[in-house]
Amino acid sequence: MGHHGNPPQVGAPADALVAFYDGHRTRILIAAVVSGLAVLNLLWFAAALRTTLADAGQDGWARRRPPPAQPSRLYQLIRQPKPIADRQFEIAFLDPGVAAFCFTFG
Repeated sequence: MGHHGNPPQVGAPADALVAFYDGHRTRILIAAVVSGLAVLNLLWFAAALRTTLADAGQDGWARRRPPPAQPSRLYQLIRQPKPIADRQFEIAFLDPGVAAFCFTFG
């Protein structure tokens, strides 16, 4: 006999199922609570991982080439994590004929 008792076999009569689950009610409740906490922990981990990747500018399923530049559109080029510090960066346009005429900071 294992530490969980002998569960009824497939095709066991209803009386055997009722007796098993009635006798192990506390264990089943504890298992359900622990399983629920595990699901919540997994959701928390996924949210924390997504936030960390977004802060690093790596959010998304894969690293993709950005879409072609659109006229009259403002793009976020840099997402700087804290602490905010002076940095130098270079912008290179991959599409021919693109011109930058406006930058906003803040």
